[in-house]
Amino acid sequence: MISCPIPENEHLRLAALHSLQILDSPPELRFDLIINHLVREFQVPIALITLIDSDRQWFKAGCGVAISEIPRHISVCAHAICEINSTVPEERIYEIYDLTKDARFQDNPLVTGKPNACSYISYVIQSVSGENIGSLCLVDTRARKYSHKEIAMITGVGNLVEKLINKSPLIQH
Repeated sequence: MISCPIPENEHLRLAALHSLQILDSPPELRFDLIINHLVREFQVPIALITLIDSDRQWFKAGCGVAISEIPRHISVCAHAICEINSTVPEERIYEIYDLTKDARFQDNPLVTGKPNACSYISYVIQSVSGENIGSLCLVDTRARKYSHKEIAMITGVGNLVEKLINKSPLIQH
């Protein structure tokens, strides 16, 4: 397993994340409804809204997992926030067709054991100031390539989640 590097702007990223005061907050119906919709729409066993803290990945909402966080060093989403460097929504998709064949993840305990993650796709969530703070992700137990239409839908939903997390207006003129 290849651990994810720490972003150069980690102190700014963490400051932006912590300023939202969302970590360890109670579940919210709006996020749960979004996640449950994605599980049904994409027929995946796991969908999450994650936030990457200094040493953990915390789940604001999740379906298909019985825990609320994992260590950051085994997080696929931690790689996503390091590798995506764009503020353009359509350029913030991070997709891995088969985790079992990717040197960064093939011996990751999330791949080799429960939940037996095989494919992963996420939309990287940013703070208002543009720091990557987390993701909306879908995980499947089989190798999977998403279509352009599916990616566009994930991008749209991810953008909505980002606005809700940042308490931004949903419609901008």
